[in-house]
Amino acid sequence: MANFTTHSIIGASAAVAVSYHYMATEAFLPALSLGLLTYIGSIFPDVDSKNAIFTRILFRFIGVSLGLFFSFLSYNLLTPTQTFILFFGVFGFVLFILKPLFNQHTKHRGAWHSFPMALLSSFLIGGTIKWAVLHLGLFHEMVAFPLTIPLSAAFAFFTGYLVHLLLDELYSIMKIKLSLGTALTLFDPKQASLYAGLYIAALIAFFWLWEPSYTENILMLTSWGKWIWVHYEQWII
Repeated sequence: MANFTTHSIIGASAAVAVSYHYMATEAFLPALSLGLLTYIGSIFPDVDSKNAIFTRILFRFIGVSLGLFFSFLSYNLLTPTQTFILFFGVFGFVLFILKPLFNQHTKHRGAWHSFPMALLSSFLIGGTIKWAVLHLGLFHEMVAFPLTIPLSAAFAFFTGYLVHLLLDELYSIMKIKLSLGTALTLFDPKQASLYAGLYIAALIAFFWLWEPSYTENILMLTSWGKWIWVHYEQWII
């Protein structure tokens, strides 16, 4: 498989290509952001590699982000000292509990190196951005065309993700490695339920990206889904 440096160089090249493509239709900042998403997608699959540089950076970023989120959320409820303790408590939980649990239940070139995971991750990225557009007022100039940025973001991230998987497969072919076919897995009969679940989750994420009301219809099919929709509608859509 390709190393981090190779993935970074090829991913950066793909990012430049995507940014250049969108320069013709988008403003400079959105085009640059889509290029960044492409680069992130190009190194994201290695999140299942326990000692990868990206994995260490990602979990630190998640720890800081969640720490800040909960700190701001409880700003009026806690003293500065308590807020400080909360931030480092959340950061420590992510770094020393969540990350080891994630490493324990994942393996390199497992589900994260698969086509359905690429779809699911990309649709979730796009859906999250659409939620931000519609509910947080971000990219307010694009509200009249709510699918433009989210769909482009999903496409950019998917492009980077696919570049990573194809590059790993190319290295396996060049070196005639036994790992051939494990970097771009479409379906694994040995983990049929897992891959079926990923495809179903990707389909639901696509509906969420394309039209949130479809997500409501899907969730209503089960009693649990109905309960979730009734109580957490403002966060799901």
